Amino acid sequence: MHLAVLFPVLILLLSCGSTTPTTPNALVPATADQNPNIPQISINVAGMERKVHLRTFGSASNPVIFVLHGGPGSDFRHLQSLSPLSDNYYLVMWDQRGSGLSERIGRDEISFQYWMDEFYAIKSIYSPDNPVTLIGQSWGGIYAVMVASENPSDINKLVLLEPGYLSSDINEQAEEISYGLTEHWLQEMLWNAEFISASDHEQMDYRWMINFDDAVSDYFYCEKKHESLPTWRFGVYLSYVASRELFTDFDFTTKLSEYADKVLILGGECSNLGYDFQLKHHVPLFPNVEIAEVKNAGHFFMANQAAAEFAVSKIRTYLAE
Repeated sequence: MHLAVLFPVLILLLSCGSTTPTTPNALVPATADQNPNIPQISINVAGMERKVHLRTFGSASNPVIFVLHGGPGSDFRHLQSLSPLSDNYYLVMWDQRGSGLSERIGRDEISFQYWMDEFYAIKSIYSPDNPVTLIGQSWGGIYAVMVASENPSDINKLVLLEPGYLSSDINEQAEEISYGLTEHWLQEMLWNAEFISASDHEQMDYRWMINFDDAVSDYFYCEKKHESLPTWRFGVYLSYVASRELFTDFDFTTKLSEYADKVLILGGECSNLGYDFQLKHHVPLFPNVEIAEVKNAGHFFMANQAAAEFAVSKIRTYLAE
Protein backbone atom coordinates (compact mmCIF):
# COMPACT_ATOMS: atom_id res chain seq x y z
CA MET A 1 0.00 0.00 0.00
CA HIS A 2 1.23 3.50 -0.70
CA LEU A 3 1.74 5.70 2.30
CA ALA A 4 -0.93 7.70 0.89
CA VAL A 5 -1.85 10.30 2.82
CA LEU A 6 -2.39 13.54 3.44
CA PHE A 7 0.60 14.52 1.83
CA PRO A 8 -1.37 14.69 -1.19
CA VAL A 9 1.19 16.06 -2.86
CA LEU A 10 3.29 14.86 -4.74
CA ILE A 11 1.70 12.96 -6.28
CA LEU A 12 -0.88 14.23 -8.07
CA LEU A 13 1.06 16.47 -9.85
CA LEU A 14 0.87 16.42 -13.19
CA SER A 15 -0.88 15.65 -16.15
CA CYS A 16 -0.21 18.93 -17.83
CA GLY A 17 2.76 19.81 -19.95
CA SER A 18 5.74 21.88 -19.02
CA THR A 19 5.15 25.52 -18.26
CA THR A 20 8.02 27.96 -18.19
CA PRO A 21 7.32 31.39 -16.68
CA THR A 22 8.74 34.36 -18.53
CA THR A 23 9.33 36.29 -15.30
CA PRO A 24 10.01 35.12 -11.73
CA ASN A 25 6.87 34.33 -9.74
CA ALA A 26 4.63 34.70 -12.77
CA LEU A 27 2.81 31.51 -11.84
CA VAL A 28 2.67 31.54 -8.03
CA PRO A 29 3.27 34.13 -5.29
CA ALA A 30 6.82 34.87 -4.20
CA THR A 31 8.21 33.35 -1.03
CA ALA A 32 9.36 35.33 2.00
CA ASP A 33 13.00 35.38 0.95
CA GLN A 34 11.95 36.84 -2.41
CA ASN A 35 9.49 39.43 -1.09
CA PRO A 36 10.39 41.44 2.03
CA ASN A 37 6.82 42.72 2.28
CA ILE A 38 5.55 39.30 3.35
CA PRO A 39 5.15 39.16 7.18
CA GLN A 40 8.10 37.03 8.25
CA ILE A 41 10.76 36.09 10.73
CA SER A 42 14.13 34.39 10.35
CA ILE A 43 14.88 31.13 12.14
CA ASN A 44 17.92 28.89 12.16
CA VAL A 45 17.23 25.18 11.71
CA ALA A 46 19.57 22.47 10.41
CA GLY A 47 22.37 25.02 10.31
CA MET A 48 20.49 27.20 7.82
CA GLU A 49 18.85 30.56 8.41
CA ARG A 50 15.50 30.62 6.61
CA LYS A 51 12.75 33.19 6.13
CA VAL A 52 9.41 31.98 7.46
CA HIS A 53 6.04 33.53 6.62
CA LEU A 54 4.38 34.14 10.00
CA ARG A 55 1.43 36.12 11.28
CA THR A 56 0.02 36.66 14.76
CA PHE A 57 -3.52 37.41 15.90
CA GLY A 58 -4.49 38.94 19.23
CA SER A 59 -2.57 40.28 22.19
CA ALA A 60 0.83 38.86 23.09
CA SER A 61 -0.20 39.10 26.75
CA ASN A 62 -2.76 36.31 26.28
CA PRO A 63 -2.10 32.53 26.40
CA VAL A 64 -0.30 31.40 23.25
CA ILE A 65 -1.75 29.07 20.62
CA PHE A 66 0.40 27.69 17.80
CA VAL A 67 -1.54 26.71 14.67
CA LEU A 68 0.12 23.98 12.59
CA HIS A 69 -1.02 23.62 8.98
CA GLY A 70 -1.23 20.49 6.87
CA GLY A 71 0.69 19.01 3.99
CA PRO A 72 3.54 18.80 4.53
CA GLY A 73 3.95 21.67 2.14
CA SER A 74 0.64 23.52 2.47
CA ASP A 75 0.02 26.85 4.23
CA PHE A 76 -2.14 28.34 6.97
CA ARG A 77 -4.40 30.42 4.74
CA HIS A 78 -7.64 28.51 5.33
CA LEU A 79 -6.84 28.12 9.03
CA GLN A 80 -7.17 31.87 9.54
CA SER A 81 -10.82 31.01 10.26
CA LEU A 82 -9.48 30.23 13.75
CA SER A 83 -8.76 33.93 14.27
CA PRO A 84 -11.94 34.58 16.34
CA LEU A 85 -10.07 32.82 19.15
CA SER A 86 -7.73 35.81 19.23
CA ASP A 87 -10.12 37.66 21.55
CA ASN A 88 -8.73 35.59 24.44
CA TYR A 89 -5.62 33.97 22.97
CA TYR A 90 -2.49 34.96 21.09
CA LEU A 91 -2.50 32.94 17.86
CA VAL A 92 0.76 32.29 16.03
CA MET A 93 0.42 30.87 12.52
CA TRP A 94 3.28 30.21 10.16
CA ASP A 95 4.04 28.40 6.92
CA GLN A 96 6.55 25.75 7.86
CA ARG A 97 9.99 25.88 6.23
CA GLY A 98 9.69 24.86 2.59
CA SER A 99 5.92 25.35 2.66
CA GLY A 100 3.45 27.98 1.56
CA LEU A 101 5.09 31.39 1.33
CA SER A 102 8.11 30.42 3.44
CA GLU A 103 11.55 30.03 1.95
CA ARG A 104 12.23 26.74 0.14
CA ILE A 105 14.68 24.31 1.74
CA GLY A 106 17.06 21.55 0.66
CA ARG A 107 16.83 17.81 1.14
CA ASP A 108 19.27 17.87 4.06
CA GLU A 109 16.91 20.15 5.98
CA ILE A 110 13.96 17.75 5.89
CA SER A 111 13.54 15.43 8.88
CA PHE A 112 11.22 14.93 11.82
CA GLN A 113 13.93 16.23 14.13
CA TYR A 114 14.24 19.42 12.11
CA TRP A 115 10.47 19.94 12.33
CA MET A 116 10.87 19.59 16.09
CA ASP A 117 13.72 22.10 16.00
CA GLU A 118 11.57 24.47 13.96
CA PHE A 119 8.83 24.31 16.58
CA TYR A 120 11.28 25.22 19.32
CA ALA A 121 12.84 27.98 17.25
CA ILE A 122 9.38 29.58 17.00
CA LYS A 123 8.59 28.88 20.65
CA SER A 124 11.83 30.55 21.77
CA ILE A 125 10.49 33.77 20.23
CA TYR A 126 6.80 33.71 21.13
CA SER A 127 6.59 31.67 24.33
CA PRO A 128 10.07 30.88 25.65
CA ASP A 129 9.09 30.27 29.27
CA ASN A 130 5.52 28.96 29.13
CA PRO A 131 3.75 26.02 27.50
CA VAL A 132 1.67 26.61 24.39
CA THR A 133 -1.58 25.19 23.07
CA LEU A 134 -1.33 23.37 19.75
CA ILE A 135 -4.02 23.27 17.08
CA GLY A 136 -2.92 21.02 14.23
CA GLN A 137 -4.79 20.23 11.01
CA SER A 138 -4.08 17.11 8.89
CA TRP A 139 -0.27 16.74 8.78
CA GLY A 140 -0.24 19.56 11.35
CA GLY A 141 -2.09 17.20 13.69
CA ILE A 142 0.67 14.64 13.28
CA TYR A 143 3.21 17.39 13.90
CA ALA A 144 1.36 18.43 17.06
CA VAL A 145 1.25 14.86 18.37
CA MET A 146 4.97 14.43 17.65
CA VAL A 147 5.79 17.46 19.78
CA ALA A 148 3.27 16.80 22.55
CA SER A 149 4.17 13.13 23.00
CA GLU A 150 7.89 13.91 23.30
CA ASN A 151 7.61 17.02 25.46
CA PRO A 152 4.20 17.12 27.17
CA SER A 153 5.32 19.71 29.72
CA ASP A 154 5.72 22.24 26.90
CA ILE A 155 2.10 21.80 25.78
CA ASN A 156 -0.93 23.28 27.48
CA LYS A 157 -3.84 21.98 25.36
CA LEU A 158 -3.90 19.77 22.26
CA VAL A 159 -6.49 20.17 19.48
CA LEU A 160 -6.34 17.88 16.45
CA LEU A 161 -8.34 18.88 13.39
CA GLU A 162 -8.70 15.63 11.49
CA PRO A 163 -5.08 14.55 11.91
CA GLY A 164 -3.48 12.22 9.41
CA TYR A 165 -2.17 8.78 10.20
CA LEU A 166 -0.19 8.86 13.45
CA SER A 167 1.88 5.86 12.37
CA SER A 168 2.70 3.97 9.22
CA ASP A 169 0.96 0.93 10.76
CA ILE A 170 -2.31 2.84 10.94
CA ASN A 171 -1.82 3.78 7.33
CA GLU A 172 -1.50 0.11 6.42
CA GLN A 173 -4.74 -0.69 8.24
CA ALA A 174 -6.75 2.12 6.71
CA GLU A 175 -8.32 2.62 3.32
CA GLU A 176 -5.71 3.78 0.88
CA ILE A 177 -5.77 7.34 -0.36
CA SER A 178 -3.70 7.49 -3.51
CA TYR A 179 -3.45 10.06 -6.24
CA GLY A 180 -1.21 8.24 -8.66
CA LEU A 181 2.51 8.64 -9.26
CA THR A 182 4.18 11.79 -10.41
CA GLU A 183 5.34 12.20 -13.96
CA HIS A 184 8.70 10.64 -14.75
CA TRP A 185 10.28 13.97 -15.61
CA LEU A 186 9.49 15.27 -12.12
CA GLN A 187 10.95 12.24 -10.40
CA GLU A 188 14.10 12.46 -12.49
CA MET A 189 14.48 16.16 -11.81
CA LEU A 190 14.03 15.81 -8.06
CA TRP A 191 16.15 12.74 -7.55
CA ASN A 192 19.02 13.54 -9.89
CA ALA A 193 19.39 17.29 -9.56
CA GLU A 194 22.02 18.66 -7.21
CA PHE A 195 20.22 22.00 -7.13
CA ILE A 196 16.55 22.88 -7.47
CA SER A 197 16.21 26.44 -8.75
CA ALA A 198 13.57 28.97 -7.75
CA SER A 199 12.08 28.55 -11.22
CA ASP A 200 11.90 24.77 -10.73
CA HIS A 201 10.05 25.27 -7.43
CA GLU A 202 7.71 27.74 -9.06
CA GLN A 203 6.73 25.35 -11.85
CA MET A 204 6.25 22.39 -9.51
CA ASP A 205 4.18 24.38 -7.04
CA TYR A 206 2.04 25.85 -9.83
CA ARG A 207 1.23 22.44 -11.29
CA TRP A 208 0.19 21.17 -7.91
CA MET A 209 -2.18 24.08 -7.44
CA ILE A 210 -4.03 23.54 -10.71
CA ASN A 211 -4.50 19.81 -10.07
CA PHE A 212 -5.09 19.52 -6.34
CA ASP A 213 -8.84 20.00 -5.97
CA ASP A 214 -9.76 17.50 -8.67
CA ALA A 215 -7.27 14.96 -7.34
CA VAL A 216 -8.66 14.89 -3.80
CA SER A 217 -12.37 15.32 -4.46
CA ASP A 218 -13.10 11.63 -3.96
CA TYR A 219 -11.36 11.52 -0.59
CA PHE A 220 -11.76 14.81 1.23
CA TYR A 221 -14.99 16.53 0.13
CA CYS A 222 -18.72 15.95 0.48
CA GLU A 223 -19.36 16.62 -3.19
CA LYS A 224 -17.36 16.18 -6.36
CA LYS A 225 -17.97 19.82 -7.24
CA HIS A 226 -16.78 22.13 -4.48
CA GLU A 227 -15.06 25.42 -3.89
CA SER A 228 -11.29 25.40 -4.24
CA LEU A 229 -9.28 25.27 -1.03
CA PRO A 230 -7.98 28.76 -0.18
CA THR A 231 -4.21 28.49 -0.37
CA TRP A 232 -1.33 30.76 -1.24
CA ARG A 233 1.19 28.20 -2.47
CA PHE A 234 2.22 24.58 -1.91
CA GLY A 235 5.79 23.35 -1.33
CA VAL A 236 5.90 20.33 -3.63
CA TYR A 237 9.58 19.51 -3.15
CA LEU A 238 9.26 19.29 0.63
CA SER A 239 6.19 17.11 0.34
CA TYR A 240 7.76 14.83 -2.25
CA VAL A 241 10.89 14.20 -0.19
CA ALA A 242 8.97 13.74 3.06
CA SER A 243 6.56 11.22 1.56
CA ARG A 244 9.35 9.21 -0.03
CA GLU A 245 11.89 9.28 2.79
CA LEU A 246 10.06 9.87 6.09
CA PHE A 247 6.48 8.70 5.97
CA THR A 248 7.11 5.13 4.92
CA ASP A 249 8.13 4.09 8.44
CA PHE A 250 7.16 6.24 11.42
CA ASP A 251 5.27 5.94 14.70
CA PHE A 252 4.21 8.80 16.97
CA THR A 253 1.82 6.67 19.03
CA THR A 254 4.24 4.91 21.37
CA LYS A 255 4.01 7.48 24.20
CA LEU A 256 0.40 8.50 23.82
CA SER A 257 -0.81 6.10 26.51
CA GLU A 258 1.17 8.27 28.93
CA TYR A 259 -0.32 11.55 27.72
CA ALA A 260 -2.66 12.34 30.60
CA ASP A 261 -4.11 15.69 29.51
CA LYS A 262 -7.40 15.82 27.67
CA VAL A 263 -7.20 15.99 23.87
CA LEU A 264 -9.85 17.34 21.49
CA ILE A 265 -10.25 15.71 18.06
CA LEU A 266 -12.56 17.06 15.36
CA GLY A 267 -13.36 15.10 12.21
CA GLY A 268 -15.45 15.92 9.17
CA GLU A 269 -18.43 13.89 8.06
CA CYS A 270 -17.30 13.52 4.42
CA SER A 271 -13.63 12.58 4.53
CA ASN A 272 -11.65 9.36 4.39
CA LEU A 273 -9.73 10.76 7.38
CA GLY A 274 -12.87 12.08 9.05
CA TYR A 275 -14.88 11.32 12.16
CA ASP A 276 -15.26 7.57 11.56
CA PHE A 277 -11.55 7.17 10.84
CA GLN A 278 -10.56 9.18 13.91
CA LEU A 279 -12.97 7.25 16.13
CA LYS A 280 -11.59 3.91 14.98
CA HIS A 281 -7.87 4.58 14.71
CA HIS A 282 -6.91 7.56 16.88
CA VAL A 283 -9.38 7.91 19.76
CA PRO A 284 -8.26 4.61 21.37
CA LEU A 285 -4.68 5.90 21.55
CA PHE A 286 -5.42 8.66 24.07
CA PRO A 287 -6.36 8.05 27.74
CA ASN A 288 -8.44 11.23 27.91
CA VAL A 289 -10.03 12.38 24.66
CA GLU A 290 -13.12 14.12 23.35
CA ILE A 291 -14.17 13.74 19.73
CA ALA A 292 -16.78 15.65 17.75
CA GLU A 293 -18.09 15.31 14.22
CA VAL A 294 -18.25 18.31 11.93
CA LYS A 295 -21.43 17.72 9.92
CA ASN A 296 -21.72 18.37 6.19
CA ALA A 297 -18.01 19.04 5.89
CA GLY A 298 -14.91 17.29 4.63
CA HIS A 299 -11.22 17.26 5.48
CA PHE A 300 -10.76 21.01 5.04
CA PHE A 301 -13.74 21.97 7.18
CA MET A 302 -12.02 25.10 8.47
CA ALA A 303 -12.48 26.54 4.97
CA ASN A 304 -16.27 26.24 5.32
CA GLN A 305 -17.82 29.11 7.26
CA ALA A 306 -20.51 27.14 9.09
CA ALA A 307 -18.16 24.26 9.87
CA ALA A 308 -15.44 26.64 11.02
CA GLU A 309 -17.83 28.41 13.35
CA PHE A 310 -18.83 25.06 14.85
CA ALA A 311 -15.18 24.06 15.25
CA VAL A 312 -14.21 27.35 16.87
CA SER A 313 -17.09 26.99 19.33
CA LYS A 314 -16.00 23.45 20.28
CA ILE A 315 -12.37 24.56 20.61
CA ARG A 316 -13.33 27.57 22.73
CA THR A 317 -15.31 25.39 25.15
CA TYR A 318 -12.46 22.89 25.40
CA LEU A 319 -9.86 25.60 26.03
CA ALA A 320 -11.94 27.04 28.84
CA GLU A 321 -12.06 23.74 30.75
